[in-house]
Amino acid sequence: MLFRSGNDGIFPLVILGLKNNENLFVGKQGEWLGHYIPAYIRRYPFILAEDKNNSGNFAVCIDEGYPGFNKKNDGTKLFADDGTESPLLQKSIAFLKEYQNHIQQTRIFCSKINELKLLEPMQARLQLVSECVVTADQRLPTGSEAVVGHHRGDRREQADGRGDQRFRNARSNG
Repeated sequence: MLFRSGNDGIFPLVILGLKNNENLFVGKQGEWLGHYIPAYIRRYPFILAEDKNNSGNFAVCIDEGYPGFNKKNDGTKLFADDGTESPLLQKSIAFLKEYQNHIQQTRIFCSKINELKLLEPMQARLQLVSECVVTADQRLPTGSEAVVGHHRGDRREQADGRGDQRFRNARSNG
């Protein structure tokens, strides 16, 4: 598992390409090509924004530029005629709450493994030994190389269970 260090501590990451500014899961027209659609994408066009003055309180924000919204009064309404939330909005808010809950659990876990110093800076050098078919129109040729760096990974002596009790506790509580 890989982690990225930032201003808010560490957070897990996924590698989606082998070069800077490359995402092998986004097509030429900006469409997602992967079979699994991450929750980060599924929540769109909704997002929660935390109230900086009142920590723990969130507002539901909507990208008004999203082409799925219209002003012609056709389609699914976000609010019923009496002003209450529509089933679509209720479902979206429930998903956002669940997503935010998972983010908070991940932050707590990351804070703990960072506190226990279970990660170390790492760099990986990758070389394909055969052609890799990413999508129907994207292939990486044999011999393609990439260096993935500036991330953190688990310390091997800790990760394989031979480390100290702190790691075993973090793993069982994580």
